[in-house]
Amino acid sequence: MKTHTIGTDTFAIFEKQNKGNLLMLHFLWGKKDFRAFLEREGTSVVKVPPHHFTSAKDGEYVLTRVQYLYDYDWYDYDGLGGHGLAHDEVRWKLEKRVRYLELPQHFLECVSELLCREMELEHKPTLSRAG
Repeated sequence: MKTHTIGTDTFAIFEKQNKGNLLMLHFLWGKKDFRAFLEREGTSVVKVPPHHFTSAKDGEYVLTRVQYLYDYDWYDYDGLGGHGLAHDEVRWKLEKRVRYLELPQHFLECVSELLCREMELEHKPTLSRAG
């Protein structure tokens, strides 16, 4: 399994898909599974703070969803629940169910970096980087 180290955290790449208008990266941090989805700019509802990317071959993409696998269900990123010294408490939702998970600070920035490395993308700076 291919791995990437970002700061002091190591992420393992499990699967990646490129279906033209939709890119998906399935990765692991520790024993936890995550998926990130990129879609063509303007084609889908964005459920995470804006992160924009450019592909030399395919044009503009935007990060639309980040998901966490818990008990065989995929939960959607729903924002920060709190800040710590090295980790943030991240909130994940599936319908009315809510989960909290301690993840590396700036987790969405790590996801963006993984997407750039694996999908041959360039991250376009965004004015607002709340997460």
